[in-house]
Amino acid sequence: MGAHQNPSQHPHHQPQRHPQRDQTGTLRDPYVEQKKAPGIEVCQVCALLHHAGRWYEGTPPLEDVELTICPACRRVRDRAPAGTVRLRGFSPGHFEEIRGIARNVESKERAEHPLERLMEMVETNGEMRVTTTGAHLARGIGEALRRRFRGEVSLRYLGEAGELQVEAQHRS
Repeated sequence: MGAHQNPSQHPHHQPQRHPQRDQTGTLRDPYVEQKKAPGIEVCQVCALLHHAGRWYEGTPPLEDVELTICPACRRVRDRAPAGTVRLRGFSPGHFEEIRGIARNVESKERAEHPLERLMEMVETNGEMRVTTTGAHLARGIGEALRRRFRGEVSLRYLGEAGELQVEAQHRS
């Protein structure tokens, strides 16, 4: 490995994506499938394909498909985000730029992981809240905002399902 004995210290290392687990190691997220469905499923809301335990964008076959609703569309329907980014200390003049940053991060994340989506971007009382269908997207938005605004970002997992709460604070 040369000068970098620990792969996580390599400048191009990207951490592996792991779902949030509780102290016993049990996955608690009710929106994550526990078993692979036989055959091909198609989300009747967004048209994603599910096959061999993975969701894809693509054209479904003409036969032998089962209609379902993907986990991301169920989260949107149930208003049950997997990640929430709370923004404090930002000027309302920054909110349009923040929306653009969130959309760009979503676009990049969704190219590889189609279940990672923005749900809502809501402004109230000079603060903004962004909800997502995936914790990785929420974390990515928080990190992009930290880099852009040189702010502070903190992460907390909440509840049994491990919803990620990202707090982004702008330094004045």
